[in-house]
Amino acid sequence: MIYQLCIAVSCLFEIYLVRDFYSAFHKYRSVFLNPYIRFSVFVLLVCVNIGINFQNNSSLNLVVVPGLYLLLIVILFRGSIKSYLLHWIVATLIMFASEFIFLVLQMIPMNVPTDQLFNNPFVMMSSIFAVKLLSFILMLFVKQISRYSQEHFSTNIFANYIIVPVATLGAMWAIPYVRGI
Repeated sequence: MIYQLCIAVSCLFEIYLVRDFYSAFHKYRSVFLNPYIRFSVFVLLVCVNIGINFQNNSSLNLVVVPGLYLLLIVILFRGSIKSYLLHWIVATLIMFASEFIFLVLQMIPMNVPTDQLFNNPFVMMSSIFAVKLLSFILMLFVKQISRYSQEHFSTNIFANYIIVPVATLGAMWAIPYVRGI
């Protein structure tokens, strides 16, 4: 039950991160200026993402989830095909890269289903949180170059803002090594 709840929250946050990333580079279509209509599309995509992740099938996840990201940008935002593809590729690479970095740091084998990896619910929740935090940080870096983004920081403010997430990831990475000493 805890695993399903963590996956559901993770899927919600994942679609939110991608939508937020796209909104830094594109304007909404006029139909989706109404937040209720935009929210209904968001909920639909989150439900599809949850359904895909509950299948616990890596191949399906690798194919369909990027398709959801592409569907999200094409449906909600205005832009050219070139900009859609560019930002879709960047968002997909960021999401996959953050998961890959986490797998490498934790030395997790790729062929083991996610629900079998974590016996301890706290480890599972903190691992999912760490992956999404890493995705958030990477997307935050990339969003800084957008001309449409409302969230630009000065260099000093950005450096102060990013210290806590980076330090948290560093501490989480160092804990297994400190225990071994």
